[in-house]
Amino acid sequence: MTENKMTEQTAQHTEPKKKRKRIKKQNAKLVYTTTTSKRILGADK
Repeated sequence: MTENKMTEQTAQHTEPKKKRKRIKKQNAKLVYTTTTSKRILGADK
């Protein structure tokens, strides 16, 4: 593998990491809300 290709790949990988983190946060919020609502529904039953 040439050094140029390595730098190109790393440059491509560094940008989407921020987006991934944001998505992970959103997913965590979604999971939290769904689990809590399920717990509440379970308690109602």
